[in-house]
Amino acid sequence: MMKFFSGCVAAVRACVASVRASVLAVVAVPSSMLLTVGSAHAALPTEVTTAITAAGTDMVAAVTAIIVSFVAFWGLKKLGSKLGWL
Repeated sequence: MMKFFSGCVAAVRACVASVRASVLAVVAVPSSMLLTVGSAHAALPTEVTTAITAAGTDMVAAVTAIIVSFVAFWGLKKLGSKLGWL
C-alpha cells in the first residue's frame, strides 16, 4: 500500500514540476516582450492640446469654487451654533 502512495506522490511531484516549467515559460515571453517594446505616443493637433489644457484649468476653478462654498457653509453653520442662531 505504501508503494502505491509513494508512486502517486512521485507522479504528483512530476506533474507540479511540469506545470511550474510551463508557467515560467509562459511568463518569460511577455516579460521579455515588455523589455523590448517602448512606449508609443501619437501626435495630437495643437488645438486638442490647447482644449485639454483649458478644460483642466476650468475644472480646477470649478472644484475650487465648490470647496470654498462648502467651507463657507461650514463656517457659517459653526458660527450660528456658537452664537445661538441654530
